[in-house]
Amino acid sequence: MAIAEEDFGHSELVGGGVTTLHSHPGNVDVRSGVIINVTDGSFGIVQFAADPANRFANSPHVVLTLHGTSLAVDIPILSYVTTNSFEWNIHKGHGGTSHTWNIYWIATDAGSL
Repeated sequence: MAIAEEDFGHSELVGGGVTTLHSHPGNVDVRSGVIINVTDGSFGIVQFAADPANRFANSPHVVLTLHGTSLAVDIPILSYVTTNSFEWNIHKGHGGTSHTWNIYWIATDAGSL
């Protein structure tokens, strides 16, 4: 399994400027990435930053989605979100051959208290 990750946010969102999509107060952190070539039944952990100074200040809101060519009923599961990581699992919702997916995810502390 290969992991590709972007570790930065859109400058207007992070800086609190106005964009055509959203406007947030300053100090918003946004991280995103993709985990490629994952088969159903797999699981893993995404770590946001090795350096504690670069972790989220609060546990972020995380969304993930599967992308692939299969019409299989596989279910992405997100759990144990912390200021530095989250766990993911792809539940195989069918019998037969496994399918390969890319997992796209985004995490932000916008709106956190």
